[in-house]
Amino acid sequence: PFGEKVVCATTHTRERARCKLTCIKDLAIAVFASSLGGVEAYEGKGYALLPREQQVANLALVWHRPGHFEAVVACGGGGGKVDVTLQELVRLAEQQQITTAVIR
Repeated sequence: PFGEKVVCATTHTRERARCKLTCIKDLAIAVFASSLGGVEAYEGKGYALLPREQQVANLALVWHRPGHFEAVVACGGGGGKVDVTLQELVRLAEQQQITTAVIR
């Protein structure tokens, strides 16, 4: 009986880890590095395959100042999610001649 419980717990743990890794591949994060004046972005392998609405929902925007991180939210109407995808954000940054780096 004890061995079955251990195997079951191990299998369950592996399944949860696999689910978490699958979820991570659909995420992206953009970090505004104020001290460097640029944007660093990290894109999960499945992010670009998602519909636009899901890409907006799965993009985290972060402002970094030395020793401090803050979430970036929309102005007005109580804040909330900024309606932009990673690709749109990178394109806007490049149009403004802001240094960007995207890691995929």
